[in-house]
Amino acid sequence: MDDREFLRGRCRELIKSAQRLKDDFDACYQYTWFRFSPFNPDYARWKKDVRDTLVRAFGANSARVMELDRCERVYARPAPGTLFDRYLDSLRDAVSALESSAPGPAPAPAAPQVSDRVSFRAISRDLLARAAGLREEGKFLSSAVMCGAVLENALRRLCEFEGLAARTKSSDLPGLCEALLLKGALDREEHRQLLLKFGLKKLAEHCYSEKLNSDNVGEMLEWTGTFLDRRFH
Repeated sequence: MDDREFLRGRCRELIKSAQRLKDDFDACYQYTWFRFSPFNPDYARWKKDVRDTLVRAFGANSARVMELDRCERVYARPAPGTLFDRYLDSLRDAVSALESSAPGPAPAPAAPQVSDRVSFRAISRDLLARAAGLREEGKFLSSAVMCGAVLENALRRLCEFEGLAARTKSSDLPGLCEALLLKGALDREEHRQLLLKFGLKKLAEHCYSEKLNSDNVGEMLEWTGTFLDRRFH
């Protein structure tokens, strides 16, 4: 077995371990931004193993390892869920690179490649993390507006996926929800919840601060995170 084959196998093992970690996170924590605690010893060990494997495969100064270190610095506190995804994406990308690279002691590093859907998920999670920070600061109007914008963008993306791209230019948010419901891309409970969330967004845009509080904005953020996880996994 050559080193590349060993490293591919190691990456695949770590991807399987990531799924087990995610199952634990989902089972034990209510809010997505609290799931990925740096004090979890299994998670900390997994992240170290991922980095060590990438260093062995591509070198400590490779673009992949430097990008992973950058993500650790940027996302560890404000967007831990995004950080977990970046580690997982780096493993998947490493498997592809090791499968396609020619034999040799020093594979050429390549920039990480992520799908459009994965990129959208990562950006949305970052924005939700910022919205959660605004809520913690008591800025409920700004938090609700930002969360509503994430949902609006998600709906327009869903319309594109479902062949309803023309509706994204002419329809308001309730119209988008209705089109997706009729298409079967939303169930009635999702449709109801989306209209409620957009109602909060409109209240925030019109500065009805007395109608927004930590509880209803927090529930809006939590539901949005769950909706994105379900629709853009």
